[in-house]
Amino acid sequence: MNTTHIYRILCGFFICLISSSWAQTTVSTYLHDGGVGAEWSVVGCWDNGLPSGPGFEAVLPASVTDPVFLDSSRTIGALTVGAGTTLRMNEGSGLSLVGDVLNDGLVELTGLQSGNTRLFFSHPADEAITLSGTGVIRLTGGSQNFNGPDNQVIVNGASHTIEGFNPNSTIGANNLDLENAGLITANVDGEALRIDPRATFSNLETGTL
Repeated sequence: MNTTHIYRILCGFFICLISSSWAQTTVSTYLHDGGVGAEWSVVGCWDNGLPSGPGFEAVLPASVTDPVFLDSSRTIGALTVGAGTTLRMNEGSGLSLVGDVLNDGLVELTGLQSGNTRLFFSHPADEAITLSGTGVIRLTGGSQNFNGPDNQVIVNGASHTIEGFNPNSTIGANNLDLENAGLITANVDGEALRIDPRATFSNLETGTL
């Protein structure tokens, strides 16, 4: 067996190891119990403990009728928000995601001018992160950011909406690229929403801006 053949076998072996490791990453689903005024950080509000870390998926099902308040900074692998359900991010809180969002409800960033409420997207393999579903991500004003690292691509899905009311709220901060197949809107008269991609902003065939 020649050296080149051995090298190819070893390369294939390590690629298989990497692929296997990636495929075996466990995504745990957590279900909020729908308690009144519940905060994300209350361990007892989740059926399997507090979702924290890139291997976890947080699920807020449609049965949750009261808003869930995010009151700190968290990192998770994926997020699902059911129809009629609200995830309200308090001033100064942050949610970092390494995977996709399925949103049929409302993810609302809140806070005053001095606040810094942030949604941060960063896929570990530099793959695009998709925002799907029929829901809304809303930047209500103040210093609110929707961003990621320089090499991150965000895809706003065909039925999904991103809306904002204040030019101090931004999509991107010269640090991510955006593909819009859904709706991006500043839907309050006299107000603005700033879009600041790193290199490209693509409004796809079904996209509306």
